[in-house]
Amino acid sequence: MLGHFDAARELIERVRTMTEDLGLARGLPFILRAEHGWIVETLAGDPDAAEREIRVAYEALEQMGEKGLLSTQAARLAQSLYAQQRYVEAEDYAKISEQAGASDDIVTQVLWRQVRAKALARRGQVETAEKLARDAVALAEPTDALDMRADGLVDLAEVLHLIGRTDETTGVLEGAVRLYEQKGDVVSAARARSVLANPVQT
Repeated sequence: MLGHFDAARELIERVRTMTEDLGLARGLPFILRAEHGWIVETLAGDPDAAEREIRVAYEALEQMGEKGLLSTQAARLAQSLYAQQRYVEAEDYAKISEQAGASDDIVTQVLWRQVRAKALARRGQVETAEKLARDAVALAEPTDALDMRADGLVDLAEVLHLIGRTDETTGVLEGAVRLYEQKGDVVSAARARSVLANPVQT
């Protein structure tokens, strides 16, 4: 979150080596390492690398027949695919996340709604897209996960822009910046400010 990506990647690689040395190459430590690798690469603005990280975890969970963790990783994979403009694939994985996710798994419920909202907005499904984006924000709001709340606002701003409600995006993005700053997420705060200065294009 401070932008020290080389140091972060080095730590992730050390964890990878440790899990392999301990014979935990497919257990929970492996899944968590991949998840944190996804977070690092997503913050670094490299969705291709983020996809590679999380796809390994997703496929391992799929082989294990595990649904709870898989639903979250499917949503994260969907976010990375969306960031690569692979919108159809992104929506497919968002649907997998929706179907597999538990109703009380707030992270999963927020993530799949964010991706589907953006994908639907690009297909002109205005009402459903806005509802999903606002529902994601509402689900995240009561939590203390400042970054998740801010991410939801950024995605809502994109949906509003895509459906032609550009007059509302400034206030939403300013709210996201405040949350990122409160979290200490320097990278995401700067990115949101950049969107404020240069609104996303459809």
